Amino acid sequence: MADVEWLDLQCGKASVKVSRFGGSKAPHDRAVTIGGDDLPEATRRALAILGFRELDTRPPTYMRPGGTFRLQELRQAFPQLRKIKLPFSETRVEHDGKSPLDIVRTQPVGGSARVNRFQIKYEPASKLGTPIATIPTNLAAATGQALARVEQRNGPIDQYVARRCAWSIAELAKALSPEQIDAVGMALDAMDRGQGIVIADATGLGKGRVVAAVIRAIVVGGSTAVFITEKENLFSDLYRDIIDIGSFDLLGRPFILNDKAEISEGDGDERRVLHGAWDPQDVQKAIKSGTLPDGVKLVMASYSQFNRKGSPKAEFLRRIARGARMVCDESHNAVGDSNTSEALGLAMDEADSVTFSSATFAKNARNLAAYRRLFPASMRSSDLMSVLSSGGQAISEALSQMLAEDGAYLRREHDLSGIKIEVIEDNVRKERNRIYANALSPILGHIARLGRLASGMADQRNGGKEAEQQGAKRKKEFWYAANFGSGLAAIVRQFLTALKVELVVEDAIATLEADGKPVIVVESTMESLMRELAADDGGGDELTEADTEFGASASETELDETVAGAKPPDFKDALRLFLDRTLTLRRKVPNQDPEKVPIEDEEMIADAARVRALIDQFPDLSLSPIDDVRAAIEREGELRGKSWKADEISARGVRVSDGAYIQMPKQDRVAQVAGFNSGRFDALVITRAASTGLSLHSSEKVKDRRRRRMTELQIPANVVERMQFFGRVNRRGQVSVPSFGTLSTGLPMETRNLALQNNKMAQMSANVTGSAENATAMEVPDIIDQVGNEVCRLILEERPGLADRMFIAMKLPDPEKAATELYHVNKFLSRLILLPADEQEQLYDEVVRAHEATTRDLIARGRNPRGARELEGEWKVVDRQIFEPGDAEDGPVFGRPVTVTTLERQRDARPLRSKDIAAMIEAAEEALPRNGTDRFPQHKAAIAKLRPRILHAALSKRHLNVEQALKDPRDNAVKIAESRIDQLVNQIAMWRPGCGIQVHGEDGVETGLVLEVRPPEDMANVALPGQWTIRYAVPGDERPRTMSAAAVKQDQGIEIHPWRGPPNPVALARFDKAPSGMVPERRKVLDGNLVRAVVAARNQKWGSSVVWTDDTGHQHRAMLVPKSKQESLHALDGRTTSPKAALAVLQAGGSITTDADSPDDRAEIFMDGSELTVTFNNRPKAMKAFQTETILAITGPFGGSRERIARVPGKRAEALLEAFLISGHAFHYPGHHRSTVAKAMVGEEHAEISSPSPRH
Repeated sequence: MADVEWLDLQCGKASVKVSRFGGSKAPHDRAVTIGGDDLPEATRRALAILGFRELDTRPPTYMRPGGTFRLQELRQAFPQLRKIKLPFSETRVEHDGKSPLDIVRTQPVGGSARVNRFQIKYEPASKLGTPIATIPTNLAAATGQALARVEQRNGPIDQYVARRCAWSIAELAKALSPEQIDAVGMALDAMDRGQGIVIADATGLGKGRVVAAVIRAIVVGGSTAVFITEKENLFSDLYRDIIDIGSFDLLGRPFILNDKAEISEGDGDERRVLHGAWDPQDVQKAIKSGTLPDGVKLVMASYSQFNRKGSPKAEFLRRIARGARMVCDESHNAVGDSNTSEALGLAMDEADSVTFSSATFAKNARNLAAYRRLFPASMRSSDLMSVLSSGGQAISEALSQMLAEDGAYLRREHDLSGIKIEVIEDNVRKERNRIYANALSPILGHIARLGRLASGMADQRNGGKEAEQQGAKRKKEFWYAANFGSGLAAIVRQFLTALKVELVVEDAIATLEADGKPVIVVESTMESLMRELAADDGGGDELTEADTEFGASASETELDETVAGAKPPDFKDALRLFLDRTLTLRRKVPNQDPEKVPIEDEEMIADAARVRALIDQFPDLSLSPIDDVRAAIEREGELRGKSWKADEISARGVRVSDGAYIQMPKQDRVAQVAGFNSGRFDALVITRAASTGLSLHSSEKVKDRRRRRMTELQIPANVVERMQFFGRVNRRGQVSVPSFGTLSTGLPMETRNLALQNNKMAQMSANVTGSAENATAMEVPDIIDQVGNEVCRLILEERPGLADRMFIAMKLPDPEKAATELYHVNKFLSRLILLPADEQEQLYDEVVRAHEATTRDLIARGRNPRGARELEGEWKVVDRQIFEPGDAEDGPVFGRPVTVTTLERQRDARPLRSKDIAAMIEAAEEALPRNGTDRFPQHKAAIAKLRPRILHAALSKRHLNVEQALKDPRDNAVKIAESRIDQLVNQIAMWRPGCGIQVHGEDGVETGLVLEVRPPEDMANVALPGQWTIRYAVPGDERPRTMSAAAVKQDQGIEIHPWRGPPNPVALARFDKAPSGMVPERRKVLDGNLVRAVVAARNQKWGSSVVWTDDTGHQHRAMLVPKSKQESLHALDGRTTSPKAALAVLQAGGSITTDADSPDDRAEIFMDGSELTVTFNNRPKAMKAFQTETILAITGPFGGSRERIARVPGKRAEALLEAFLISGHAFHYPGHHRSTVAKAMVGEEHAEISSPSPRH
């Protein structure tokens, strides 16, 4: 037998062989085995990162499943290795038994037993203890695969975790639950591979215990643990878990970076300091030297320590992180665009590993970029991070599933089967609420007008918009007015809260009478605002939607004389403050605080006086809901002969009692929690101060086990905090499942807030559970999406007078950005309060109906406007081809290819036939309003009557009257309104049942027939195209579709062809040709690497996220390929992060670009003879992206003016491509080079050292 090429590891007696196991089936029948003398620690660590598991043998043996390896990867563990020739037999070891990596399971890891629509019963890999958790349906299989790989690499997870934590199995079982053992095992495995991981278990499942065990394992392994969390009081919370797992002595004294922070246990007289604060001089000495004191094994700090850019503490963190292992608790606090995030990112880049812990780690896809340690290097390219940052449920769902499968993400939850957020509408006080809203709307309308005038005045003082921008650049003085929108949000938020106080009290009383314990959420205390109003200085910045926890950091010192002698303010005072701030300009000069300058315009002052008179007449409303709720509960208890006591957990220093301020004692949160759980307090009002770190559930360990009910008097604006609130009462070890409720005044403006919360929850759920669907969604109309935005835009454009009354700007500098941010629907809904209640309800109902109709039409045309849609029926795979090659460097999950999968099913088709179509057309013709041959005569007359009023409403200050505006050669709102009316009149004159219609659907252009043209029910809306409905059908439809006349104008792909007489017989005949009965249906999807599939579809600007079910009942996610694109898929542009693939395209005569989305900001690279040419536009964004040190080191300086250009010798092509990749760019290439790329990648795979066949 001939010799084969092999490796000499050059490390003592260590050798590498391929083992074969006769008792195991693929993939466990082969393994790469490294054995010999005891290996150095660095080598063992490198092998662990490469996926080798250390077997319990003497001397140790290291084994990895599969029979292949690469020279380059083994060089990481054995730098001195060299190639040699060996007989084939000396490279193999044969075994009759089973592989030690072949682990048999009696039930699937992850779980398969469905608990409810969203969850599956979690089946842990650990065999110790009884699990209680569930796992999101979309993550179960992926998590099971990740856990299986952890055990393949490391052996049974119980033994693995026990070994790494230096515990016996009995000690492990006592310290951790099975869910926690799985989490620790996955975290340690990720550490060994140098990868980050997010422990994202739901609040109350014991993440703190997991973190404590991970820190123990880090220290046992000889590394330093760097623990960072949200607040310094959580240091003591962590140490409770450290003590519970018997690790207090092991860790020694932790180095605490926070000044005066100490670690204690117990409360009140029983409080005991475990570790005192460090001497400030010792802390400063360590910071200055960049080293830790001798013997320190654990570093502790809060995120606030690193919120200053370039601070000594930030640099200290970066230096001590080098070679250490970081654990970021409550990691959602470290994401986003902030100094803290930047400082943490630099430290994470230095650390050996990073473990994140947060139940709400990323509230939207934009936050995912902060977790770059979770992703392989090629996933960090600028264009891919742009896709992540752009959001969208498809990318979020795909990414969370792939991270789970890659062992970088773990999420388990409580069983949510019995949990539903009940929306309680105040039907008793609904009419009162409408009256109050009608009294408020003119006040806010006047303030909005004054705000617009104030902004114009500020612009004038800045010399106009252009001069304003130039002045900012020269750093001269800058004038600005208070932001009306943010102030409006805070006022409306407080208004709705005040209206619901009686309702929340009734809900709390009902809970107490049913032997429950109410926990009432009020996000903000309003204390800061109350202090300011009482002092009457009008100071501070303008009210903002973010001003929610006014008292979170308020002083708790004695009340000053001004506050003590003042009457507590009410809602009228808040309105007066809003008005005063609107009448105040701010003058900002560099390096100085803004100067407040009162507006002295006489007309504005006179208008403000009229507003003050309206405010004086406004009904009384309290500004202190916490005090109102607590007093009402206790008062009602006295009336009922019950001694109910209500407490609060907030950060307030004062409260209101009997119409006066009184000082509150300093709060002891631990004692207050104990009082609630022991029964000393029956009800509890909590603010943001209690959103984390507290256990208020009906625990088996507490005295008062009455069922908890959490009611949201004020929904937290931050969805992360909202989820944290839920976790206070829904936790591990509870004896009953809590109930949840949220309150509504019944006003349309409140429904907008509930829909917004559903939208936020869906975005976060897509990230943390792999599905936008979630059990916490509330049953309210949700129109906050692209369809709702388009509906609102059309309504506002059709009614410019309405947009003006709502103070919504319609001329926008960046319409595309406005559409992305859902500008029109958000503005429309937030400004409804400026209208009378009747008009609010009418407009809101109109938008909801239009949203529903448009959504139905889009779905009928194969376009789901929100989330993944489910393909009907059961499908089987009939073909699968590679669409985009994978990259082995990215591992088995993120490195897999994107595949084109062909699915097939048998569908029972029952399409509409010609007789059905003809009957519907005939019925519509008979019902059509007409006067002889004139169709819709009454509606045309109504439009003519409304025309003058509509045109007058569109007038701007630029024109004196309608006639002048129509004669103006320039475009204006009046001419646009006139054109819209004329177009509608022409359309209804031409459109009729039987007309041909052409739309863009999944089959490309679809041609059908109009079945009915339906006018608005209300003649007042007859001139609005959005109120006219068209029913139509195309061959193959089983039911009619609908759209509005406005959609015809808006969608360039829709055409209606006039037709007179009976329906076209040819068009009718097409309906009879549509197949019926059991017919085969084929669809193509992109799957495999889901993230890259979403990116590929996004780059082509088509495709929708779908879920399809196979013939075994299992569901799969994919990107659905439009029918019109199915046959031309492989001609579409591709993307790669492989230098070898990119080079192959260049050598084949093709060109590559760096960004598929922005032609003006991307670079192009192509071969020009023996040289490479690199070009890009002379734009700031492109200059910054491509003139990096790494790229310039290869290209040298770029020449050219409008277009920058550089030429590089062909022999430096690989170096150039590597430089672009290092600088964060990926490569895009023409579709006809897909085969070129595939060949390059296949060649790369054959370059691996594999198991050669013996030569004869």
